[in-house]
Amino acid sequence: MINYYRLDEDIAEFHICDNPNDKGIDGIYTDDFSNIIFVFQSKYSPTDGADQGSTDLNNFYGVKAWFESPGNIDSLDNTIANQELKDLINRLEISTKIEQGWTIVQVFVTNKIFNRDADEYLNVAGDDYEAWDFIGLFNAYTYAGKDIPVKDKFSFSLDDHKIINYPIPVNVEVFLFPAKAKEIVQLKGIQDSTLFDKNVRYWLGDTRINREIAKTLSSAGEHDRFFLYNNGITIICENATDSGNKLDVENYSVVNGCQTVLTLYNNQGTLTDNIRVLTKVIKTGKDEELGRRITRFNNNQNAISPRDLKSNDKVQQDIQKQVFEYFNNEVIYSIKRGEPLDQYKVVITNDFAAQLITAFVLKEPHTTHQKTAIFTEKYQQIFSRHISPPLIFLLHEMYRIIDQNCSGIKNEGVSDYKTTRFFIIYLFREILNEDELGKGLLGNADSFYKTYKDVYGNAFDKLSKMLVLDFNNYVESQEENQQYFEYKNILRNAQRTKEMAKQILTDYKKGLIHHPEESFANLLAG
Repeated sequence: MINYYRLDEDIAEFHICDNPNDKGIDGIYTDDFSNIIFVFQSKYSPTDGADQGSTDLNNFYGVKAWFESPGNIDSLDNTIANQELKDLINRLEISTKIEQGWTIVQVFVTNKIFNRDADEYLNVAGDDYEAWDFIGLFNAYTYAGKDIPVKDKFSFSLDDHKIINYPIPVNVEVFLFPAKAKEIVQLKGIQDSTLFDKNVRYWLGDTRINREIAKTLSSAGEHDRFFLYNNGITIICENATDSGNKLDVENYSVVNGCQTVLTLYNNQGTLTDNIRVLTKVIKTGKDEELGRRITRFNNNQNAISPRDLKSNDKVQQDIQKQVFEYFNNEVIYSIKRGEPLDQYKVVITNDFAAQLITAFVLKEPHTTHQKTAIFTEKYQQIFSRHISPPLIFLLHEMYRIIDQNCSGIKNEGVSDYKTTRFFIIYLFREILNEDELGKGLLGNADSFYKTYKDVYGNAFDKLSKMLVLDFNNYVESQEENQQYFEYKNILRNAQRTKEMAKQILTDYKKGLIHHPEESFANLLAG
């Protein structure tokens, strides 16, 4: 899920249900863009090169019966299937999606190698059954595309626009020029997608980026600026000739820019001569290995995330400078990937700081996994003027100490779950908000840090240990009643998170009646 479906680690973990009595289902993922429910099963062998036959494939095929109707999937609640699977099905609203007509695709993954029986079985398994063995996974992970280009000759008109021709030794040439969008959509192989066989992906559908491209095309006043907004396309071909007023290409493939080409193609009615696309044509001859390397490096650049786009934002630069000054260059608030970090005693990345702020300041531990939102719709709310270097540092320390003490949580799944730590930070917030000295951290983090610099760590440690005990009691009571504590669902649900917090905090307050010396204020006082 992480390497091939490009899910964040936390998101991937959220969709896994690999436990005894899982009905042959190790994970379920729903793709909201394409309305597909992916059902996963994996088989692992510690032996390299082991054979994978057809028996496991056939057994997994039978799993689809559970997804043939809402009634079938609902009936799982009355089976001996493990509770984690049931909870996953419920929180993903699988029954509703089946009723709405979502497609079911089964995905079988193994590090073994399919033998002849397996291959023969897969030949008749159908289009809604994906199977990946070691060879398939290896090929996909190395970004290998098909080696057969579109067999065609095509001419790009150059008009009076200059073309950059950069020859490279061993019969390789690069041509860079502004191509007419109207001509790009005439390339052979768009309709049947063979033009993109060397690309690492095909059409992604109605994504945000593709919608923005289409929006620009629909505005005639923006047509002459399209060249500025779009990253362009890359074409490799066996031969290319500049004849002055045109560039002739032969046997070609688009290896980068599939989304641009297809969005242009799907909006041909809006195209004008003013729309130009930065186009790079690389003549590689018949050097297939070079073509594969070009394809890989053109599509394997580090993705530009919302965090990257905010790295030069004044708010981020100001916070970084303030942290440097406050902690005498011993702590770095890191805002860019690739920054040198070895020289600092403490490294706090801005995306991690945003998660801490979300849990503590915004009191939303259940949304800390939504990392894209941190630097988009929630950005202003998170990085408000009230966020200071000592507050960020104290939250970082709070998390570090909580993380150490989470080993005391008896339920292994809850203990390992990252969102658990942010939930406990939220408990800290609620406790400090009612504590005579704890309020100081909320109101004036600078004064709190300077006043309690030598003792806050011990207070954080003791408080987190008490909360871990109360957390254990809560989980045990839930398991006694329900046999399974559905932590993944609870910790990402606003209402259930608050209900759980209310009970744990009630137990904590009851404990203070008998042991007032354990209040946060008294812990600070030593």
